[in-house]
Amino acid sequence: MLLVGCDINGVGYRCDELRQKVGIVFQCPEYQLFAGTVEKDVAFGLKHYGLSSTGVKNRVEWALENAGLNYRRIRGESPLDLFGGEKRKVASAGVLTMDGTVKDVFSAVEHMEALNLDVSLPRRIAHLLGQRERYCGSAGYCPV
Repeated sequence: MLLVGCDINGVGYRCDELRQKVGIVFQCPEYQLFAGTVEKDVAFGLKHYGLSSTGVKNRVEWALENAGLNYRRIRGESPLDLFGGEKRKVASAGVLTMDGTVKDVFSAVEHMEALNLDVSLPRRIAHLLGQRERYCGSAGYCPV
């Protein structure tokens, strides 16, 4: 199986590389939200990045704000107590914290379009990643 141009079933393929490139937002976000607070939920994927606590906070704040949520208002809320649209935004923020690229998202959009699936959320994520790349350069993440 090819994903983002790589044979993920090939001998020697490193799954950790895949985890850094691919983020998943479930159709029903309740199935992926689990932490006690929104901030902890969005930060979960960053625990293996070796970031300082300030670095994690900056990424989480940037992702929540760019997903359309007010970081200061929502960070301490339980993600399961939110409305449906807010839950999707929290799940999307978790994807935004990772180091994916616009190219990776557009590859997924092409496959989704071929299956006649809704591509509005992936396009929004691609737009935000594009903004980040223009501001920070394509060499890495920096909070905007």
